[in-house]
Amino acid sequence: MSAINESVAIIAPQVVRRGPSRKRKLARIARQQPLGVFGLVIIVLLIVAATFAPLIAPYDPTSIEFSSFQSPGGSHLFGTDDKGRDVLSRVIYGSRTSLQVGIIATLIGAVGGAVVGLVSGYFGGLVDILVQRLMDALLAFPFLILALIMVAIFGNSIPKLMALLGTAIIPSIGRVMRGVVLAEKEKLYVEAARSIGVSVPRIMFRHILPNVAAAIIIVATSLLGTAILVEASLSFLGFGTPPPTPSWGADLSGNARVFFVHAPWMAIFPGIALSLVVLGFNLFGDALRDVLDPRLRNR
Repeated sequence: MSAINESVAIIAPQVVRRGPSRKRKLARIARQQPLGVFGLVIIVLLIVAATFAPLIAPYDPTSIEFSSFQSPGGSHLFGTDDKGRDVLSRVIYGSRTSLQVGIIATLIGAVGGAVVGLVSGYFGGLVDILVQRLMDALLAFPFLILALIMVAIFGNSIPKLMALLGTAIIPSIGRVMRGVVLAEKEKLYVEAARSIGVSVPRIMFRHILPNVAAAIIIVATSLLGTAILVEASLSFLGFGTPPPTPSWGADLSGNARVFFVHAPWMAIFPGIALSLVVLGFNLFGDALRDVLDPRLRNR
């Protein structure tokens, strides 16, 4: 009996011992990824600004009732532009355009890329060859050039812009997805599912997809900043968000270039906002990769 009690006493602490709490895990990740936390703070501020823009912005971003070229300060913290519109209000409302276009375009690209990668990687053979040659043809064009071609063909309204940017994102996510599916489909749980007669769609979307979702999240988060930058670039070139909708890229273009010497704040503040947001998504995407990728996490 005493031997049994001693055995229970030795085993009991090991059974009761628990791993670190969720708060401790988050605190440890925050200490290990300070740049990722900084990127997350920028993203949260962007979401808050886009959500509560009518409450935060001091004026209507399209109102032209003020005098032109007012210097920053006083009632206009970021000054006014050549049409008398408040620059701070346009920067705040511009976050809505960037966030809306970036998130929806990335979601379209993530869903499309996941399906393309799953089909190509799982079936292989002729299907894989045909799909990958199509992806190669799309990847042969730089992201911005491909977006420019699509916008020139189909137009530049905001819904079309989101759909076209999402289509341009599909090859990047699809190529990554194919690679992880090729490795995942050879694992034992997939072979076991095949052996008991599980249907192919169920294996792909119920078994393989959840196990490779981390790769999609990592790539999509990194590409979200790229989508915002491409939207701003298209607006800068006159192919993006149609006026008078506030857009950082559009505010950097047009008269901002003409009057940059006379009123530099017209380009400085939208440029800073765009740079910070792209930097925030890139930093957060890199940190997310380090946290979710087991090889990098173990290292």
